Amino acid sequence: MTGRRGVSIKAVLTALLAAGALAALVVVVVRSDLFGERGREKLGPEFQYDLDSLRRIDPARIGWRQTASFPAGVASPAALAVGADGRIYVAGGDEVRVFSPAGLQESAFRAGAAVAALAAGDDGRIYLAAGRRVEVRDGAGVLLTAWSPGGETSLPKSIAVHGESVAVADLGLRAVLVFDRQGALQTRLDGTTRGETSPWLLPGPCFALTFGRDGLLRIVNPGQLRIEAWTTDGHREFVWGRAATDLDGFLGCCNPVYLAVLDDGRIVTSEKGVRRIKVYRPDGPRGAGKLESVVAGPAQLGNEDTALPVAADAQGRIYALDPTAGRVRVFESIAPASLPAGGRP
Repeated sequence: MTGRRGVSIKAVLTALLAAGALAALVVVVVRSDLFGERGREKLGPEFQYDLDSLRRIDPARIGWRQTASFPAGVASPAALAVGADGRIYVAGGDEVRVFSPAGLQESAFRAGAAVAALAAGDDGRIYLAAGRRVEVRDGAGVLLTAWSPGGETSLPKSIAVHGESVAVADLGLRAVLVFDRQGALQTRLDGTTRGETSPWLLPGPCFALTFGRDGLLRIVNPGQLRIEAWTTDGHREFVWGRAATDLDGFLGCCNPVYLAVLDDGRIVTSEKGVRRIKVYRPDGPRGAGKLESVVAGPAQLGNEDTALPVAADAQGRIYALDPTAGRVRVFESIAPASLPAGGRP
């Protein structure tokens, strides 16, 4: 078929397609020029993300010092917990090592699958997020019971225990599940419980939780760069944290990666991207999660972009599992913390 001047429709279409392809190529070249390696210097300073400046932390903001370290004893260390008796538990792959408070290995056992997280109960039992299930073992590592939160879709990433409650942050189910110690489901926190509208924004593999001394769950909503406090029956009590490049806030797409709670209620956070471990004052409605001090930054922990699992003991020491060095680092406060009046322990 041809037009009035004998130009074929096919030729016209071919020309249009060629023009479109050329336009697309121009867009690709321009985008590559602007956003590729060569284009970074062409962007204004407001588009520059200077990690070097973020890695520099004023020494006056650091309120802790490393006082000890010991080998993790496992390949690819990934999980850490400290029991009420001071024993330290480290996992890598399906191996678990148990250390004395002095850092001497006492025992070892294997879990049923690779361990993503550990929790030590006050009853001497060890709770593991292992593969697609939760395992409960005695102090010698003997399996007592196990359950799968959601079958083949389950992927537990964090676990915590308080009283009779076992809480699991499940990345596969995109939910926080609260069980009793026998594995019976009590509550599912996924934005549907009791009409709450706080779905978890999970852009990556991070999904951490821990129990506070007050019995409230502290759950990281990583894509929101904040921490939410929930009751075990599904009420959200308060929220704090913000995306910011200053030291008080959280950087990147999904932080913090790990949490721990000191005995006086202060919250310990561990971040990726720029390695930082920080301590926030009690985080109730009046405490508001105010930054108290930095435990350690890249100068002490290295410039790798992975976060360090953290835990705390009853004496106020903070433990950090360094997967790069294959060691457990122990930090102690340089000076006693002064907590704000009305803080929530």
